[in-house]
Parts: sequence; structure tokens; C-alpha cells
Amino acid sequence: MSDEKLNAMINQLSQLYQDGDVQKNPELRAMIQNAANRLNNDEDFGKVVSDLSHAISQRYVAHHDVPKAMIVFYNQIQKDVQAGKYDDTNIRNYFIATGLISLSISFGGF
Repeated sequence: MSDEKLNAMINQLSQLYQDGDVQKNPELRAMIQNAANRLNNDEDFGKVVSDLSHAISQRYVAHHDVPKAMIVFYNQIQKDVQAGKYDDTNIRNYFIATGLISLSISFGGF
């Protein structure tokens, strides 16, 4: 993760936080503040962006009142979310392995 990309994201979050429609909604302000704090605390960029994207999606599905500035931001961060996704084959293999181990434990194996 480059410092330039991190600083650009923090600046975008700051601008989004200052949007008039976002300012009217404490939940949206908290969502943005949380993401900015996590980035400032050196949490994984991809994880923070993915979590923020998910939170925006949940908000939209639940309330249908996401400000236009937040929708534009959401669309911009999707390339970072896509880049940070795990390979679904690895996830599937992990859950198969976990399930097989759990099955053995349930029936007295190991």
C-alpha cells in the first residue's frame, strides 16, 4: 500500500464527511470516521475499504437514503474492493477442509 493511495483515501473520506447530506446523518458520519480511524491506525487498506463498501451497501439496502456523494464514493472504491477480494477457490477449499475436520471430531475421529 503506497502512502499516496492511503493519503488520497483519507482525503476522500474527509471530503465525504464534510458533505452536507452526510453531515445530517450521524450513522453515516460514524461510518466514515470509523474507516478513517482504522486507516490512520495502519489497518489493512483492503479490509477497511471492503468493510466500508459493505457498510454502505447494507445502509442502502436497509434505508434507501444514501446521499449522492456517498454513492459516487462507493462506485469509486469498488476497484479497490475487487482488488482485495480473496480467491474464491481458496475460500472454498478452506471451508471444505474445516468441514472435514469438524466431521471427524463430531464422530470421534482424531
